[in-house]
Amino acid sequence: MKYNITETKKLRIQEEANYIIAEMQRIHRQCDHYEIEIEDTKIAMKNCEGPINGKVISERFNFRGTSYWEGKVDAKRENANVDFNLFIKDLENEKLNVELNTRITRYKVQ
Repeated sequence: MKYNITETKKLRIQEEANYIIAEMQRIHRQCDHYEIEIEDTKIAMKNCEGPINGKVISERFNFRGTSYWEGKVDAKRENANVDFNLFIKDLENEKLNVELNTRITRYKVQ
């Protein structure tokens, strides 16, 4: 039973990581400028110049160790890419974690 609980938690962390990246990609493509805000247990997008502002993406895990572009992201520039290294841990068991290195992209059509 413990094994099933652990595997379920691992799966939940992986699903959350996929959701976070998908939401960040969507926001990156919809907002012209924005900032990423990461606290210990929260990821949000703020100061979005576009249809989304102040969107909290996730608040259910530990995000310490995540590295990202700090400051305002200019998503309208040509070939705007942002490297994002997500490190997500379970709040109850820090041994359960996922690290995902990706690039958020938005290509300008001319």
